[in-house]
Amino acid sequence: MIRFYIDEVERRKWYGFWDYGDVMHSYDIVRHCWLYDTGGRAWQNTELCPTYVNWIVFLRTGDYDIYRFARAMSRHCSEVDTYHAGKYAMLGTRHNVRHWGCGAKEARISMAGHHRFYYYLTGDERVGDVMEYVKDVDLSTLNETGRDPMGGYFPPHPNFSHIRIGPDWSSFVSNWMTQWERFEDTKYRDKIMAGLETMKKAPLRLASGSTFHYNPQTGEMHYMGAPNPAGHTHLGDGNYQQHMVICFGGPETFFELSDILDDPEFTDMVAELASYYFMTPEERTEKSGGLFNDENMRAWNGQGFAPRMLAFDGYYTGNAEKVERAMNKMIPSREDPDCMAGRGGSPMFTPDGRANEDPVSPLDAPVPTVEVHSLTTNGVSQWALNYMEVAHFQQLLHDKNKEEQ
Repeated sequence: MIRFYIDEVERRKWYGFWDYGDVMHSYDIVRHCWLYDTGGRAWQNTELCPTYVNWIVFLRTGDYDIYRFARAMSRHCSEVDTYHAGKYAMLGTRHNVRHWGCGAKEARISMAGHHRFYYYLTGDERVGDVMEYVKDVDLSTLNETGRDPMGGYFPPHPNFSHIRIGPDWSSFVSNWMTQWERFEDTKYRDKIMAGLETMKKAPLRLASGSTFHYNPQTGEMHYMGAPNPAGHTHLGDGNYQQHMVICFGGPETFFELSDILDDPEFTDMVAELASYYFMTPEERTEKSGGLFNDENMRAWNGQGFAPRMLAFDGYYTGNAEKVERAMNKMIPSREDPDCMAGRGGSPMFTPDGRANEDPVSPLDAPVPTVEVHSLTTNGVSQWALNYMEVAHFQQLLHDKNKEEQ
């Protein structure tokens, strides 16, 4: 699929001062072109982390063409899709026909995780500057411009904002983790730990919420299902879609953080969050003590985003069956509507795993071209991350079992 996208850059002429390095979001099979003119479905920006895919595939192949492709996207996303001044400073802008056209300005788009691969491979100081610049983006959730990520759902408070475990807190952690490891800056380590310690007190820990009250001065998060220092509570658990915790670099941040921290409870929290995804509603209700029920069970829709979480849970608990189940979720079928690669025999891939390219009739296109049916960059990105990480955990568990034997 990366080969297909590299070729699309030339076929579709994805060039230009502002556009170079980006790819497009969704394909229009009727007009045989990408949706360059449809709001929210044109340029990709960093949506659902194609940045991670590019760099991980390069690390696994050493292919210079993929490196050039990944480098171009890193430069684009760190410069064009990130605000460097003004009222949106430190935030990124969600995908649109124009890169800045969407009203959503969020930390997940500008987070350091998108650029760490490039920086550590090359030492590019401009990208280093950008990663350092966004380290305090959480402070913007509580200023006069009203950039509370969940401000449209909850009333304002002078000392607290409202953030989701993901993609808000996970993006802050990506920034803080990078600042801590680059400069040994313990202030940002302490903000990570402050969030973790308060989250541990929530009834379902990392699976709680996923929206919390947040104090950007201290990094503390407060559970909204019980009285807390913010002085007002609203919903408890299931108050936002849990797949949002997963699809914007949350798993990659959590997996890496669990390696960095000497905190078995945090690793157990990540595995517990993962375990909820693939339970039946009855199992989820029982495990949560009724906090997840018929009224909020929809928060766990979107299993197609989470196979790598299930694989992490399987690796952590030594349950090979869970890892195998996660790998099976990567295989498209008519019976599995959640697979991100498509249904009914996989319109995205041929049986031997290549991009399922069809030639476009000369009557439908001004120049010879090909297309992949039902293609979205969101789907490709999340499917690819899940596949590579599930395979990785599968190999880790195999090696672990072999060593124990």
